[in-house]
Amino acid sequence: MSEFNWTCPHCERAVTISSPERHSLSTHTLRIEHAEGKRALRTVFIVCPNPECKKFTLTASLCQVVSAPDGRELFLNTLKEWSLIPSSEALPILRTNYRRI
Repeated sequence: MSEFNWTCPHCERAVTISSPERHSLSTHTLRIEHAEGKRALRTVFIVCPNPECKKFTLTASLCQVVSAPDGRELFLNTLKEWSLIPSSEALPILRTNYRRI
């Protein structure tokens, strides 16, 4: 993973993440045949470089995967993404039961 700009959701400081000690990427590929096509789950930890913060974030992404002719796996696009830590600020839409009068 190369250098990238990032804003810490904890301290809201804009920084450039350039050091490998500040982020960790892992990929878990679903190798069981299923109806959706090849999928992988990518998780990323990022540790804020701000000495007053130093908190981490964790995101997970579900990606579409294809096999290249040379055998490598290529990640085409992100199908879904979740902010696990800190948890997303989005509120779930609650289905309510009501009666028509």
